[in-house]
Amino acid sequence: MKFNFKESWNSFKTETKKVKSLFNNHFNNVSRQLHNFKKNWRHFLKNTKTGYYVDESLHHLKKFSMLYIFVIIFAIFLGITNGTLLQPDTFSLLFQNNAYIIILAMGMLLVILSGNIDLSVGTLVGLLGLFSVYIYNNTGQSIWLTFILTTLIGAAIGLIQGYLIGYGNIPAFIVTLGGFLAFKGAQLFYSGGSTLTPIGSRSSTYITGTIEGIPDIQVGSVWIFSLILPIIFGAIIVGLRVWGYFSKQKFGIRTQNIYIFIVIQIIIFLLFTGSGVIFGLGTKSMKYFVLYTGIALALFTFLTQNTAFGRSVYAIGGNRKAAKLSGVNVKRTTMIIFVIIGALAGFSSIIYTATFSSATSSRGDDLALDVISVVFTGGASVYGGIGTVSGTILGTSIIGVINQGLLVLNVESSQKNIIKGLILVSVVGWDVLSNKKNN
Repeated sequence: MKFNFKESWNSFKTETKKVKSLFNNHFNNVSRQLHNFKKNWRHFLKNTKTGYYVDESLHHLKKFSMLYIFVIIFAIFLGITNGTLLQPDTFSLLFQNNAYIIILAMGMLLVILSGNIDLSVGTLVGLLGLFSVYIYNNTGQSIWLTFILTTLIGAAIGLIQGYLIGYGNIPAFIVTLGGFLAFKGAQLFYSGGSTLTPIGSRSSTYITGTIEGIPDIQVGSVWIFSLILPIIFGAIIVGLRVWGYFSKQKFGIRTQNIYIFIVIQIIIFLLFTGSGVIFGLGTKSMKYFVLYTGIALALFTFLTQNTAFGRSVYAIGGNRKAAKLSGVNVKRTTMIIFVIIGALAGFSSIIYTATFSSATSSRGDDLALDVISVVFTGGASVYGGIGTVSGTILGTSIIGVINQGLLVLNVESSQKNIIKGLILVSVVGWDVLSNKKNN
């Protein structure tokens, strides 16, 4: 039998058209069903009482997803480490290893809220750590003079970067990327590849006045000051948040449901109270870095919740053009934001250096990524205008618990970086998808 190519080709095209037609019909049916389901679901959410509660529950779950994630992660690592994470000394070490990150994250929160980014903060901390040891060793070993001068140097560097970004209209990404390279080069040049240590090493006030214990009173097995101080800071922060909540209502700014707000404040206060109990039961008295961190949290809660400057930062990140038209001095506010993060870099560089008892040319290389990660993990938006101090504390807790848990389990640093990278991509991806859906 002779093969007819033309007839076979026509037959093949006919069958292909039939398959394509069947596929299109099936696809269209599925699309119609999905469209009808979405339509009925929206109607259910909008027009029924049960639907209203379902919608509110889904919104609540989405808004506070990081809180639930933290509880799950904490419970997992608590089980894996057989409760080691809640032992007072381990908890104190966890806090110490994240104190400088929390303080830096307060400044990074303002930067991200304004729709900017700072890639240079890690190497700046490393450079200022070297400066701080030099200042301490050459000013009669005065820890307070070291804090003041190092903070002022950091603020001056932040002023230069902020001016270039705010008034020079150079993108923050470019300015801080250049700063990252410049500070790293200066760090290598200044140290000469050697290690700088404060005179007296662990016995110096550089160490003892930064991360060692504050004079305390022990009653039985409880350190009184260690117990009370976190509770006081918790009460101050909750009070400032309540003040900010009613101030927003006074100005006609939309606020969350009052009952949800009350529950959140109770949770925040209980977390601080629980921290106080754990610190109070420790083998050593309250640490100085806890005092510094508590002051920073209270200060930035006040700044973001209760001041015109804080509202301006949110306004710039939410809509830069609208903020400018409403009278916000965008250039000056942007410059001040970078002055603040520069000053915090100076202050936290001392805690960072004291934690390791020395300053080297390699310090701070990955610090910027850790700080950015905790701010985004805490719910700040990559687009700007969204984020809170309490959320940043939560983000720091999530990353800190993961780091400490993996450290207890002797997981390699390379694997820890992979895990942190996946968390950052997941969190930012969630934010981008959520904004895309809302738009």
